Amino acid sequence: MKEIYDALKSFILTDMAVPLADIETPECPLPVPAEKNIVFGTPEISRNEAKCLVAIVPDRAVPENEGSLSEGGMSYTVVVCFACRGASYSVLMQQMDGYSKAFRQAIRTNSNLSGAVDDVEITDTEYFSDAGSTHGTMTVAEIELTIKVMESRTVGADPFEFA
Repeated sequence: MKEIYDALKSFILTDMAVPLADIETPECPLPVPAEKNIVFGTPEISRNEAKCLVAIVPDRAVPENEGSLSEGGMSYTVVVCFACRGASYSVLMQQMDGYSKAFRQAIRTNSNLSGAVDDVEITDTEYFSDAGSTHGTMTVAEIELTIKVMESRTVGADPFEFA
């Protein structure tokens, strides 16, 4: 799983730059998230002051074939969350949409994360215009991915191991 996390982190830092710049307006800034603000797992929002925090959250791993992990590969479900704050509510709504749109555009042009995986498919996108107790001060876009990794990359791998 660490390889998938690293590939997604690199993808966000590099591949999203062009679509973000294309979507950004003077009224709605969309900077590439800082590397330190891209985290694995569910972050403690109250401990991070980032205007854009990205969380890469593993959900499940399923063998592509009914056999063992070494037969055919694995299909991982991962959720990438873009949490935006530190702006007016109308700007936060635009940022939530902008980060989601830029991520989808970047996936269309690099659906194997520069060769780190075999395929990435966006299976769902959810928007949270009021993220819980942060009413009017934070928005979140959650993008669910199915990531396929074939046999040569998964032999002997523990899909939930993160070193």
